[in-house]
Amino acid sequence: MQTITIGVSGQTGAGKSSLCKDLRNSLSNCNLIHQDWYFKPIEEIADTNNFCELNCLSISRFVSDILSLISGNKVKIHTLDLETFEPSGEVELEPKRFLLVEGMTIFRIPELRPTFDLRVYLDPGLDEIM
Repeated sequence: MQTITIGVSGQTGAGKSSLCKDLRNSLSNCNLIHQDWYFKPIEEIADTNNFCELNCLSISRFVSDILSLISGNKVKIHTLDLETFEPSGEVELEPKRFLLVEGMTIFRIPELRPTFDLRVYLDPGLDEIM
């Protein structure tokens, strides 16, 4: 089975999570990975004012988990509570037909660019009615 990988990116508040939730509910056999689960511990990034910087993420773990799923392997992902930056649990994902990857900077990670079969960038400014 070949995994179809869909990347969903955009600005804060653009609707990435909502779109992914709707897609996940519409597609059977679908996994969802949130880039936000891969923030480094807050004590490592406390000095930064911009959480959009790639150095705030555990990029190697993020890339490894995505490539593992695409290759047909199971992954265990530690989730993160974004209010406290504390671990909030764990999800174990088995490979599925569709993989949704959601996050603000996913298209800026060179190792991931070629893995996306479809790239969606949400820009809330494009939907405004003047």
